[in-house]
Amino acid sequence: MVTARSWVKVDRYVIFDLTREYRLTSPQFAVLLTLVMLADFRSHEWQGTIVELAEHGPPSRNTVDMATKQLANLGLITFVRPFRNNGHAVISVDCYDRVVVPNGGRGPSLPSRESTMPTNAFNRSPIAPSSMHIRAQIAQDHANEQEKWHTGRDRGEEEVGGGDVVPGLREAPVGPPCSVCGKPTKNAPFAENCQCPI
Repeated sequence: MVTARSWVKVDRYVIFDLTREYRLTSPQFAVLLTLVMLADFRSHEWQGTIVELAEHGPPSRNTVDMATKQLANLGLITFVRPFRNNGHAVISVDCYDRVVVPNGGRGPSLPSRESTMPTNAFNRSPIAPSSMHIRAQIAQDHANEQEKWHTGRDRGEEEVGGGDVVPGLREAPVGPPCSVCGKPTKNAPFAENCQCPI
């Protein structure tokens, strides 16, 4: 039996802003993202057992239990009905409106020929306004520039090969020639050392 799929568009920056704002741990982040993805788009609520919630995300049952209580204390979720002895809980995801893009449940579609901008792009508030100034500082920071490396050619020196030698570069001494084949016994270029059994 094939079931209809539900598509949720998540503002990928807001979930990380929430993580910084509330100092969420990795299990809290995983449980919150799982609840946002599974919550009903009309009521912003999820219902199920703690085992079902643990099956959808990476944390274990005990970690999910502890993380949901911590998220409720932070005000990101609200227990409408708490977990009880394998009974169904109802959890309201209070930050749902911040994370999920409005009118985003239509599924993937090909871009329009007239415009590739989404219709609600101009009506929405800026993405992640609380961390926008941090990203602007990083983009303007000169510490991110890589140090320029100069080669011998940049300094006007000749390259090795063709008889020219770079000043200050010593070649490794080549071993004496083999009495059988005449090849050097060590340090020959391109590993063309003598292979004769002696």
